[in-house]
Amino acid sequence: MTDVADVPGLFMADFNQVIPADQLPARYEACEKFIPTALYAMWRAYLFDEPELDKYLEITRAHGARLVRDAAKLIDELRAGRNQLGTIEDVRAWLAAFRDLDLDPRRADQRKLEAEAKARLDADRRQQIIAELAATPRAQWADLAWRWVEDGIAHRALLEALDRDPACGAPLIAALDELGDHHDDEREAAIASLATELTPELEALLVGSLARDDQLTGVLTRPPIADTGLADDNDDDDDDDDDDDDDEDSSPGWDAIDRALEPLYRDLEPLHFGTALPHALGGNDPIHGISVYPRTEPVPHWHFITYGFTDLFAKETDDPDESGFGFELTFRLARPSDQDQPPAWALNFLQNLARYVFSTGNRFAPGHKMGLNGPIALDSATRITAICFAEDPELSDIESEFGKARFVQIVGITDEEYRLIQEWSTPGLIEILSKRLPHLITDLHRPAVLDDPSTAREVETRVAAEGSSEDLTFAGEMKLDSDDGHLRIELGALYAAVLPRAMRGRLRHGRPYELRGRSAVLQLRPASQLGYELDDGELVLDITQELAREIEARLRVASVGTYRFESWPALQIVVTPSFIRAQDGTATEVRGIVDAAEAARMVAEENAASDDVGELAADDDGRPVPDPARVTAALALTERALRLAPDDSDVQFTHAMLLLDGDRAKIAGKSDELLAWLPRFAAPVRINVAVRLGKRGHDRFSEVVDLALAGSSTAATYQDVAHELFGELGDAILEYAPARMMRLVPLLPDDINLLSALAWKATQAEQRDAALALYDRLLALAIPGEGDERTNYLRAMNNACVQAHAAKAHDAAVRIAERAQPVAHENPHIFHSAACAYAAIGDLARAFAQVKLAIEHDYDHIGKIEVDGDLGPLLEWPEFKTLFRDWHARQEGN
Repeated sequence: MTDVADVPGLFMADFNQVIPADQLPARYEACEKFIPTALYAMWRAYLFDEPELDKYLEITRAHGARLVRDAAKLIDELRAGRNQLGTIEDVRAWLAAFRDLDLDPRRADQRKLEAEAKARLDADRRQQIIAELAATPRAQWADLAWRWVEDGIAHRALLEALDRDPACGAPLIAALDELGDHHDDEREAAIASLATELTPELEALLVGSLARDDQLTGVLTRPPIADTGLADDNDDDDDDDDDDDDDEDSSPGWDAIDRALEPLYRDLEPLHFGTALPHALGGNDPIHGISVYPRTEPVPHWHFITYGFTDLFAKETDDPDESGFGFELTFRLARPSDQDQPPAWALNFLQNLARYVFSTGNRFAPGHKMGLNGPIALDSATRITAICFAEDPELSDIESEFGKARFVQIVGITDEEYRLIQEWSTPGLIEILSKRLPHLITDLHRPAVLDDPSTAREVETRVAAEGSSEDLTFAGEMKLDSDDGHLRIELGALYAAVLPRAMRGRLRHGRPYELRGRSAVLQLRPASQLGYELDDGELVLDITQELAREIEARLRVASVGTYRFESWPALQIVVTPSFIRAQDGTATEVRGIVDAAEAARMVAEENAASDDVGELAADDDGRPVPDPARVTAALALTERALRLAPDDSDVQFTHAMLLLDGDRAKIAGKSDELLAWLPRFAAPVRINVAVRLGKRGHDRFSEVVDLALAGSSTAATYQDVAHELFGELGDAILEYAPARMMRLVPLLPDDINLLSALAWKATQAEQRDAALALYDRLLALAIPGEGDERTNYLRAMNNACVQAHAAKAHDAAVRIAERAQPVAHENPHIFHSAACAYAAIGDLARAFAQVKLAIEHDYDHIGKIEVDGDLGPLLEWPEFKTLFRDWHARQEGN
């Protein structure tokens, strides 16, 4: 849960009570013993800024459970200035919004008194309204509704009265009530769908909910949720709390993996990559951690091992004999000689596989295969576009108190090898690969094994003799029809290509095969007589050897067309084009078309048609384009709400979004109307509209940017705009209106991370003036005093220096280095980046001085400086070599 607006509905005040001072020692002791108590106590103290936080962190930093230690480390990073957590882009803003909810247990008594006083006033007002309704003819209630448009209590009483009126329409009232459960975008769409169906009274109620300063929480003001009886006795030494845990080994599943690795790696410390926010606490990465070992034998490679598919901290599955999903993944990737860190894409790839497993429940095992719909490493020229799974050649099973599991190794394979599996077997391919790939290491630069003629001959002989062990493939869309004894099978060329391999590898060896489509199933059975049975989308087709040979021959190329067969004239197979798409949905090639020029034309036509459909069907957030009549009616409501509350930013936002809907629905003049309204709207609304148009690449984006940034040349006007929203706007401007970037620069907040990130992106977009202006903004920031902000500042300054150097903005890199010099000793990484900056402008003496300072201040990566090519001729200086010879001698002496 990351939306602050959802917190009040989940918050249990009875559970979150103030802990009396005399009970704090017991709570501290419980934190040392119990994982849930430790996690709850320190996160609550962090969120509410409780004075006990330092004590909780002192305990949890040294806790026996890795999960608790990781959480303590995360809180330390947040206090030190980290401002991104999972999907939360601005933690400081999120935290401020959370604290504004006024849920702090220390104010519980005062809140109760305030709530009781307000309830008495509301009850008196409600009785007045009920009396007035009783004295007013029903036909005049619409007049009352408009008179009470700013009175939420009056509108609730009126709505309750309307709810008892059958003529009013209970479904409409229920729909209005549900508006309170919607976020801004959802609410705007719901208003458009309701606007044409409302009675005059309900129309007034809806406008009132928009006009009142209530964050558009809906027409109804819900009563408090009844007491659930959930409470905690604050005594963590009892026998009933869930946090009782007497097991001193708090991560037995993790330790079991470590034990399984110990015979191979003994005391070798791996590179370990943990998740910022655990999946169980709402994080996006299911795997809790990935360890990576650099290997030199049998050839240099990285050995990745996951921690997270098995039960790590507690038994979470029903099977007592199996831990979690029953496996952990390993992956061996060829390592170039100059690579000292594993590539980030491989870590992301493993997390993506984990998301597949955790979302579907499907497990991986040796013998499985999977196509990747593109290169295993995006934007690479590799032929590795699929994977299969085998047993890790060096690791044994995992045994823990939660059950057994095994290591399953991922093996990258080419498209040709993937298709070979379909007509042969995964074990057969693994056997062939094992002869040529030591330890089945994935090498992005290797050719397909079938490129070797002798291997191809061996495989062809074995396929002919052994046939295929693959008895199923998924065929996407497939249509099956029968009429008067005639059969028609329609499928795409991508899947039709499977049929010849099924004939050769399965049917001609007396084995069945199945193609399973989204809504149809085709079962192919070897038989001595032709026949079929079609029932409820499932076709069983009996195929003789003669027909199998004919299908294999006729569909060998699987070109688009209609195929008939001499051995069974009643059968017709229709092959349609299959478009292969990139991850963004763009068609990249078409299967089944032999002529290259025709294939290119069809791909272009398909993408053009997709663009047209996309414009008509949905915008950047994927919502369908609404009915123009409904949008028009909804706009009439929000215009009235704007007249009543012209400065209410929520009303402004809803009206702006409806105008965007009008533009998407091709209602004439709505984009002009939006541009006319925009200068009157609050800065956050203007920026939000600009970001949305930028994401759509709208042809009027530049005009909207001008209006969004008009009216002020200082950042103070935009202080209510979220920093991440500025980041998205900067990205859109650099892509669609780069000339406007200089207008944005002076309006950005004093956020060193935002400024340095946009400066780097500006250099990548060849907007050098904007990049230098952003670096000037960064350099003008005051160095914070002691504390978290200072730590974050130093980290960001070093990153900015590195990025400026990488972008060849060497003068800017030098200025950043000089600005950071007075405090560089607090973050010795700056000495390294400064040395590279000075070397880039030819000032080798100052670069050498920075190297000496890095050594004097015990910089963690001295060894990298010794071989850093960015230092250029300095590496050959005798003084430089002497410096490092002395340093190595001291290291050996220690």
